[in-house]
Amino acid sequence: MTVDSPPPAPSDRAFWRALWPLLLPLLFALPSLGGFSYPGVEAQFSDIAISHYPNLLYIQRALTEFHALPFWSPTILSGYPFAAEPMAGLWYPPGWLALLLPLPLGVNLTVMLHLLWGGLGFYLLLRAEKRSHRAALLGALAFTGMPKIFAHFGAGHLTLLFALPWTPWLLLSARDDAEAETALRHPLAAGLILGLIFLAGPQWAAYAALLYLVYGFVNHRFQISRFKSPLFNLITAAFVSAPLLLPLVEYTRLSTRASLTAADVLTYSLPPVRLLGLIFPDWGGPHEWMLYPGAAVLVLGLVAVV
Repeated sequence: MTVDSPPPAPSDRAFWRALWPLLLPLLFALPSLGGFSYPGVEAQFSDIAISHYPNLLYIQRALTEFHALPFWSPTILSGYPFAAEPMAGLWYPPGWLALLLPLPLGVNLTVMLHLLWGGLGFYLLLRAEKRSHRAALLGALAFTGMPKIFAHFGAGHLTLLFALPWTPWLLLSARDDAEAETALRHPLAAGLILGLIFLAGPQWAAYAALLYLVYGFVNHRFQISRFKSPLFNLITAAFVSAPLLLPLVEYTRLSTRASLTAADVLTYSLPPVRLLGLIFPDWGGPHEWMLYPGAAVLVLGLVAVV
């Protein structure tokens, strides 16, 4: 792939006009934008319908009727600490956008905005990697339109859909390109982004942190200064994620999950034969076992190897 002229600055209208194709993958979800996700009848039983929608509705009513954030929920048995529930989204500010609109429309629009945000971040990351505009745009489209992402959308995995789009921005913050227009130079950027990822979806935070460390060290992007060191940013992330991290640690010890055995944990683990899904699409398979990254990703990977 060749390198072309530098991209227009984000303040330039030409910059945004050149990125309009990032909207294309989102057209897939438009027909049922006001309902529960897109797959049809199954969407009525997705995590959005049975967990996230009631949680958001509970937060919305608490704010409008009592003018306070709900830290406790009486909706299950004798109640539980709502502040420690990762699926509540109580501590993830960008997710609050869903509360400004009727539900579930607000949920779907917020997911769309996150996917756009992830596509933009991936585009800027590839531009920082000296890829051409067309190559970066194709990579961003491949990321935004991954079948795996839309499989999780169909399953209603809202926390993952909120957390994953921050990943390219996290990697972008790991770079040390003083001359790059797309670099995130703030010393706290990585820590703040990683903290937001945890608040959005704790399950993805560990993988994101590992990607951040590997990408940074392999590419020699970290400065010696303590403000750009990975340790300092991990500590910053811990402080940012503390509102959810601390009650979650305490609550987990008291939940039934604390007594799960290794066999229990591995009950729905991915069978080895399902790894073929990295190459072949799994039509009609379980959402959680969907691995297919899309034809564009496979073709780009093949071109890179060859």
